[in-house]
Amino acid sequence: MVAKVRMCGFVGIVNGNDEDRSDFDLMLSSIRHRGPDDSSFYIDEDSGVFLGSRRLSILDLSENGRMPMFNEGRTVVVCQNGEIYNYPELKNTLQEKGHKFLSGSDTEVIVHGYEEWGNDVFTKLQGMFAIVIYNLHKKKIILARDRVGIKPLYYLKHGNRIYFSSEAKSFNCIHDFSFRNNLDYENVDNLLGFMFLPKSGETIIKGVKKLLPGHYLEIDVYDQELTETKYWELPTQFGKTPSFDEAVEELNELLVKTVKSHLMSDVPLGVLLSGGLDSSLLTALVKKVTDSPVITFTAKFNHKFNESVYATEVADFLETKHEEIFIDASSINKNIEKYIRDFDDLTTFDGGLLTTKILCEEIKKKGVTVLLLGEGADEIFGGYSWFGLSQAPLSMLPRKLQACLYYYALSRNITYKPGEYYKYWIDMYDKNFTHDTFRNISSVELRIQLPNHLLMKVDKASMASSVEARVPYLDHKLVEYAYGLPREYKLKGALYSSSAVNEKHILRRVASKYLPVAMISRKKRGFMMPMDDVLKADYDKVKDYVYAKDSIARNVMSQQAIEGLFEKSRFGLLNMQREYLLWRLFLLEVWGKEYGR
Repeated sequence: MVAKVRMCGFVGIVNGNDEDRSDFDLMLSSIRHRGPDDSSFYIDEDSGVFLGSRRLSILDLSENGRMPMFNEGRTVVVCQNGEIYNYPELKNTLQEKGHKFLSGSDTEVIVHGYEEWGNDVFTKLQGMFAIVIYNLHKKKIILARDRVGIKPLYYLKHGNRIYFSSEAKSFNCIHDFSFRNNLDYENVDNLLGFMFLPKSGETIIKGVKKLLPGHYLEIDVYDQELTETKYWELPTQFGKTPSFDEAVEELNELLVKTVKSHLMSDVPLGVLLSGGLDSSLLTALVKKVTDSPVITFTAKFNHKFNESVYATEVADFLETKHEEIFIDASSINKNIEKYIRDFDDLTTFDGGLLTTKILCEEIKKKGVTVLLLGEGADEIFGGYSWFGLSQAPLSMLPRKLQACLYYYALSRNITYKPGEYYKYWIDMYDKNFTHDTFRNISSVELRIQLPNHLLMKVDKASMASSVEARVPYLDHKLVEYAYGLPREYKLKGALYSSSAVNEKHILRRVASKYLPVAMISRKKRGFMMPMDDVLKADYDKVKDYVYAKDSIARNVMSQQAIEGLFEKSRFGLLNMQREYLLWRLFLLEVWGKEYGR
């Protein structure tokens, strides 16, 4: 099975001059892995606009497919990172309106779409994308990001210039700007405690921002004014509710259509299979819509939590070409510096961070360039235990109390100063409150957990290995449909039941069309390595990093607290939260050395 793919990355400078050329070249080189085949750029010397792009292009290798891409009059310039899945339909629409196309590239749809619809073009795109458009007539730069934040986009206002890039590491190439000298210690503190930065748009580097999902940012080239606009949000109005059986059929049809659109293929494609519901159903759907052999991959560990056998059972049932990738703690510690270099803004400390990176690296070695993953299903179908708060009688509690209980359910992930995050989380829940508790929780998960945590991990781990990750469950039409379904279609059974079959009820019903009951009734699976294995694999190395005189940790924690962690760790007395804190401190210090200029 093969997939059409154009992995790309782009960088840019606004209000630059000849002195910025060296910085610009370094910025473009820093994202080479996002597109190792080709590099091209455009410079408007009169306005000081620099645009550079890298690509790995399989779909259209001609000059007409290169980016930056222009319209016929060379008044609109576009760079894109991602895939537009509905570009054939949009291309037909634009051709009917008189637009002429010179390539088979989906980027050209954005060029002509912007000519036709202006900034409304973003509302018509179905896919994952980060986009920059330069309007030479209006002297405006427009940055845009897809609805749920699958593709990242960073920007920095520094001095009298504005910089933007697909990856934050590009800004560390600026001659008078460095990560280490611009650390935001408040956000470092937040990151240590919460595993990821819950404040959308924030990073641990002062001045470096992430464009919010579902937003576009206009930059006035002359005065560098920034105007951010939301172009998408979750629906608030819903049509007639179908019966449960009708919803099952509608969801199945939508899933089949969505997966099919994600399989536009010219290069080898695989599926990351954990053996849980989401990835197993995804694999079954891929099997349904293609006649080509399906390749699946899973992680195999050498500890008691190894669950690769479940993925193998699904692969055998679906007759996929299945590969197990062995991961052990010693290999992680041995290559920790190389791995952590790819997580440039250290947005997340997820336990599966490095596991995902190693998987993608090995998958690329096996010749696979596109990888489908099951991320997003938990957030839209109720796959976390705290969605149980939406069931009566808790759903009838005052919203502030609902928010408190939601926070309490999440607090097991908070390793450090849990009280510090309480007010922020309560305010976030309160600000997006509706009278449907399930939708309240789903909304926060979609806007906080996904873009700031899971999707950042997936993009950085995959693109660092020149693998394009696709997440069909997060197609915005599927998200909107699932969001509009009643809670009782998603949750079934007793409040906070430990039974997996009570979660994602409608998704399990769809999966029953393709898989045996035993395979769709298992609890959540993932690719998580116990941190104690990694820490113990080279304890002295961990200690050397965290105890270093110039350690970042010394700016947010007392020496006594740090020593206490190591003392308890030495005797095996750390609970899970404190173990994760030690792991995060280790990664933070490795990152600090890698980006320490």
